[in-house]
Amino acid sequence: MAITQELLADLRAETAELESMIGGVDSAAWSTLTPAAGWTVQDQLNHLAYFDDATTLAIRDPAEFSQLADNLIHSAQDFAGEIAEQQSNLSVETTGNWLRRARDTTSSSRSTPLKTLDEYRGSASP
Repeated sequence: MAITQELLADLRAETAELESMIGGVDSAAWSTLTPAAGWTVQDQLNHLAYFDDATTLAIRDPAEFSQLADNLIHSAQDFAGEIAEQQSNLSVETTGNWLRRARDTTSSSRSTPLKTLDEYRGSASP
């Protein structure tokens, strides 16, 4: 099995486990703080959905992904926090739907050899 297929199989298994943990949980539970300082369960799920979409982009359009990565890296030192802030007003339903769609899309992405970020950029860094 190619490494991409192994990773996608792992993602599907992780998704099933995640769904079992959040399925049927009331919306108030999504506001529970996590061990990540200042982040709620919903913030964590938004984070997963955002970066699942980024993963799909990397598989389908490496050049566009490289541009996104460059923009994120240069926009702020805490780009994960900024992304979380941008998504902070989403409803629980929207987050759940986004996560499911992002996971489905990523786990069904075509098989493409995975590259490092430097390979996507066309440069090698130490």
